[in-house]
Amino acid sequence: AVARARLEAKGVWRIYGGGYCTYTERERFFSYRRDRGQSRMAAAIWLT
Repeated sequence: AVARARLEAKGVWRIYGGGYCTYTERERFFSYRRDRGQSRMAAAIWLT
């Protein structure tokens, strides 16, 4: 929600995704904040 608000404040209006929470959705995502483990995570962002 914070990232979306910051992007919108800068004039970015075509924002997709963001409906998931890596912290609370344990079965779907690894979260360093939650697990403090050695696993890996990747993200991708692109501009068109």
